Amino acid sequence: MSVEINLLPWRERERQQRTRRFQRGVLLALLLGLVAGGLIALHQQALVRAQQARLGMIERHTQQLTRDIESVRDFRRLRQRMLEQIDLIGTLQASRPLTVEVFDQLTATLVDGSTTPSSCVTTTRSS
Repeated sequence: MSVEINLLPWRERERQQRTRRFQRGVLLALLLGLVAGGLIALHQQALVRAQQARLGMIERHTQQLTRDIESVRDFRRLRQRMLEQIDLIGTLQASRPLTVEVFDQLTATLVDGSTTPSSCVTTTRSS
């Protein structure tokens, strides 16, 4: 008499356990993948926000520098105008003695009691 052992139920249970373990592993890997993907996406979004903040700061600094450059240009124009005015005043001051001398000579050559046609001013000699 030979003994027959039926191993099919044992093998079936073992196969079901392996299938469940595999399914749990796949589910765990899927969850880990989703969590890792979410963390990577959050990290990327944080990097993008940080870069946008840096770009905003650079833009603000660029605008400030543009305003500063324009004010320097305005100061240079103002300086140039002031230098031109200084030159004009210097020229006028240099020619002032000549004008005074011309008027002194004019009054010296006029006859006492004569009038000038443009201003109708009488001059008197006091010498």
